[in-house]
Order: sequence, then C-alpha cells, then structure tokens
Amino acid sequence: MPRLTCSAILGALCLALAAATHVGAQEVRAVDSVGTDIVLSRPAQRIAALGTSTAFVIALDGGVDRLVGIGSTTTFDTMLGTMFPRGAALPSIGGYASARPVAETIAELNPDLVLLWTGSSSASHDPSDLINIGLPVARWGSGSEERMQASIRMVAKLIGKPERGERIVEWLVAGRHREDE
Repeated sequence: MPRLTCSAILGALCLALAAATHVGAQEVRAVDSVGTDIVLSRPAQRIAALGTSTAFVIALDGGVDRLVGIGSTTTFDTMLGTMFPRGAALPSIGGYASARPVAETIAELNPDLVLLWTGSSSASHDPSDLINIGLPVARWGSGSEERMQASIRMVAKLIGKPERGERIVEWLVAGRHREDE
C-alpha cells in the first residue's frame, strides 16, 4: 500500500477545495436591453446601481445587501428609506441623468455588476468608460411593457433569482389585466 506524504495529502485537499469552490459557482448569462450579452461567473453579489436601478434591485432581491453604490442617496428620502434605512448610507456614485459617474470611483467599490437604467431611449447613455476598465455593465429600461418585463427577467437572472423575476412579471401582467377589465 502506498504511503501518503504530508505534501500529497495537502495537495489533494487543495484540489478538493478548488473543485468544491468551482462546483458552487454557477455562471449566469443574460442579454441586456440593448442586446449585449452579459456573462458573470456567478450571480452578482456586489451591484453598483445607476439611475433608478436601486429600487429595481431592492424589489427583485428583497433588500439592499447586494448594493455597494447607488446613483443617488435621495432614493432613500422616500418610503424606501423607511423600509431600508441602511440604503441611505450607501455611497452615491452619480448617475447618467445628472452628474456622470466616474468609472474609477465605481471600480473602487469592486462591483461584479453595474446596472444602468437607460429609460425609454438607450442611445443617450454611453457606458464605454465603465466597460473599458473591465466592469460588467447591464443596461435595462422601460418604454414598453415588453421591454420592462425583459429587463425584470434579465436583472433577476443576473442576481440568481430568475424565479422571483418571473413572479414579479406575472404580478405585473395580472395587474394590467385587472386594469383592462
């Protein structure tokens, strides 16, 4: 019977740990509202939310724990501040509607996803400065019911909660049907 050395045992443990870490990570893929393929090595855990993305993430995730920076702390001057007071302490990183965010400032927060709300017209928002320094940027927007539903599904998928996204879309569709009656 072969004798196991300490280095052989340590090597085997390191390989097992690496394999276990890799198995736990699940790649997520989605297409954003302008047709860009977004690929993350795992569901986003650290999100910088520009524009009105903050409330969007809270609705999908159920809290502010994944947020590392937000477009504006004024988001929490509303009912959101009462429900999620910790959100008001998040760093304000600017937004494309007013003060253009500084890519390096956002990068210092080490997000694994930057969400950029593009409104009904995505052509006016150029995230190239964020993309050029290696930040994954997913653009989402409204403008039509179909676009909003696709955006909900996309963000939910990127944070690892596709089933929650589907439930929210179903809730929105059911509400729309009640309005039409």
